[in-house]
Amino acid sequence: MTEEVAVVVDNRLERHLTDRRRATFHRIAYGAIVHGRRRGPRRHNDTRAYYVDWYDERLFVVTIGIFLLCCLDILFTLILLDRGAEEINPFMAALLDHGVRTFVFAKLTMTGFGLVFLVVHAAFWIAGAVRVSHILYALLSAYVSLFVYQLEMLARAL
Repeated sequence: MTEEVAVVVDNRLERHLTDRRRATFHRIAYGAIVHGRRRGPRRHNDTRAYYVDWYDERLFVVTIGIFLLCCLDILFTLILLDRGAEEINPFMAALLDHGVRTFVFAKLTMTGFGLVFLVVHAAFWIAGAVRVSHILYALLSAYVSLFVYQLEMLARAL
């Protein structure tokens, strides 16, 4: 979308073509934070995949819940490993071989970026059958189950 803009230079009027669509970080941040109002699709037929400016509050709660349970998973994993348990995930076991800091940093980073990606695409559908926001609810359920399992393992280890 180009538009003509009139600018006064040395007491004469000059016209320049500008592209309004060219995005800068300031424009994106200002539009999303100050003027972002879109909570649903822009057009009626955009029901399969659309981005929004404001997300449902439930997604915030679910995302924070997943991240907090991830932190507890890290803590419980380290306690259980100290008491003789083994990490059965080969990728996480390899990270643990590099040190606890590497393990914690990698787990939190992967979880954080994954959650941001899923929240941004929460209104999308996968193969027309599963909404991405439902994946977040499934992840929360999986983390709750893992939390209960680890509590049981900790109780047996004491």
